[in-house]
Amino acid sequence: MGQIGLGIVLILLAPLVGLPLPGPVGFVMFGFGMALILRNSRWARRRYLLHTRHYPRVRRAVDFGLRRKKSRRALERARQHAAKRGEAGGAEQPAPIN
Repeated sequence: MGQIGLGIVLILLAPLVGLPLPGPVGFVMFGFGMALILRNSRWARRRYLLHTRHYPRVRRAVDFGLRRKKSRRALERARQHAAKRGEAGGAEQPAPIN
């Protein structure tokens, strides 16, 4: 519960710290808070997945930011698939962009 509480505190403090300070300090604090909550709360993860089904580009960015296992597995499968296509077709295919 400690990391979830810290995440909530970071999210609540983000606008208060972000307004007077220059740069994206508030956004960074908000992002760290969301990362802590999403990594430690099953309920928050379920809600996140429900909302991101409609916005896959946002989901890919957040998955990359959180370094989710699912994202790493998907990249590895894409590389393996590209390698198989290269062997079967005879011509080399470019590697997927990370």
